[in-house]
Amino acid sequence: AGITVIGNEFMEAQIDFVEVHDTFMADAFYFENIHVDMSNCDIYDIDGSAIQFSGIDNTFEAYYNLSIIDTNIYNCSEDGIAVWGDDHYGIFMIDVYNVDIWNISEDALWMLIGESGGNNANGSLFGTFDQMNIRDIGDMAVYMSTLYTRAGDSNWSNWFNCTFTNMTFENIKNTGMYVQLVYSTVYYHLVVDNSEFRNISLEPTFQRIGAIWWWFQGGGGETSMYVANTLFKNCNPQAFEVWDYGGNDFHFYNCEFTGMTQAGAYLGVKSSASQSPTVFEECSFHDADAKAVNSYFDYRGKGTPVMILNCTVWNLTDIAFAADGSSYTAGYGFNISGSDIHDIGDLAVDVYGYYNEGSLTLHIVNTTIARTTGVRIQLGQDSYQSGASLNVIVHNTSITESRGTALTVSGNTYYNPCRLYFQILNSTIDGALGDGINVKTEISGTSSYYKPRWDSSVFIINVTVNEVNGIGIALQAGSSTLPGTREFAMNETTIYGAQRGLFNVGYNGDLYYCDIQNTLKEDIFAIDARLDLFYCSFTNINE
Repeated sequence: AGITVIGNEFMEAQIDFVEVHDTFMADAFYFENIHVDMSNCDIYDIDGSAIQFSGIDNTFEAYYNLSIIDTNIYNCSEDGIAVWGDDHYGIFMIDVYNVDIWNISEDALWMLIGESGGNNANGSLFGTFDQMNIRDIGDMAVYMSTLYTRAGDSNWSNWFNCTFTNMTFENIKNTGMYVQLVYSTVYYHLVVDNSEFRNISLEPTFQRIGAIWWWFQGGGGETSMYVANTLFKNCNPQAFEVWDYGGNDFHFYNCEFTGMTQAGAYLGVKSSASQSPTVFEECSFHDADAKAVNSYFDYRGKGTPVMILNCTVWNLTDIAFAADGSSYTAGYGFNISGSDIHDIGDLAVDVYGYYNEGSLTLHIVNTTIARTTGVRIQLGQDSYQSGASLNVIVHNTSITESRGTALTVSGNTYYNPCRLYFQILNSTIDGALGDGINVKTEISGTSSYYKPRWDSSVFIINVTVNEVNGIGIALQAGSSTLPGTREFAMNETTIYGAQRGLFNVGYNGDLYYCDIQNTLKEDIFAIDARLDLFYCSFTNINE
């Protein structure tokens, strides 16, 4: 029946060069309220878990250490290593080094800081895991959970920190890392560095799947996740998924995402919640029938633009970066800087909102986009409770060989005043099957009760639009008599090769030092607009 040791915080078990196998309906090792040092062991063919480490103590000063090094664990019908802190008010210190775990029916690593309704906290866990190979797991590679814990009397209470370095997770049936922090006052921090997730959730029997699945809700505290130098390959449906209720901080650095089936990351913001800050820095997303990053906002979800910094994206069949929301959502979008996006089967970026009541944001700076369907930000309609806005800034960016309109900015208001701010500076659009730039605002409401309007500012400075099949630059605001103000300036801009150069409906503004040539029809076609032109040139006129 294996080995069982029950003690107290002053007792220690040392286990070296021990082989345990063929237990019958029992764990190989069960430890309760004791310090454990284990090394160079082989634990296999176990009818239960390999190691159960339990703390049952109502003293928050109590702490227990578990150290496991140079050990193999395999062929177990339950968990590999299980840490159980139900009604434990002390501290777990877990150190695991150079341990291989494989062919486990349930979870390889299982950690639970359990339930409590008392005045004290429900314990803390500090875990360090290094040089581990976890493969062929029947459920989850790592399960980390705390439920219904409360703030306590000790400054050490309610911490749940885990660091994983130099790890390999491969052939995991369900979830790679499962993080569940629900109705708890907890300070949880996860670090993953120099690791690999391969073939995750390919034949799942569970819905909360992917390489890392995250749920933090209620109870207070804060959480963060930092993932660096890590490969995510063949993760279904995505490498990272979050049920975001706010209070988190996510950062991916120098990570590679490939072979996912839906997205590299799915950022799901729940009803009435605020999106947590999320950064992808120097990451690559490639070779997948999927998106790179997909943000979705439930009813009344509030967003924070996702940061995409110095990333490379290629060979995806879906949209590279997508953000969408249901009713009464606001504040979301993308800030993209220093990135390269090319050979995408759909749009490079798509930010969409319907019945929104706040801002949609798209900032693209120092970025190259090639061979995509283009870039689009669209407000389908505002909500009746509040107006919405579009904030679009494109600097030092090239968009080439687009299979549709290179850059689309559009909005519709039915109920309330809305605002558009669009600025494109020092940028190039070269080759598009549609238009080069298309900016369109609509007022679909006609009721005397509501007061819809668009106040728009459009600035196009030092931009080159070259060889597009549609219109070079199209500005459509309807009649200039419609409610709202429309501010427009185009300076030092070249349009070379288009159906029409500038197509302008409803915008009054100035053009300085612009050059329009080789259009099939008019260089400038303006309806219900006043344009003042200074130092402009028009050559190779066909019509």
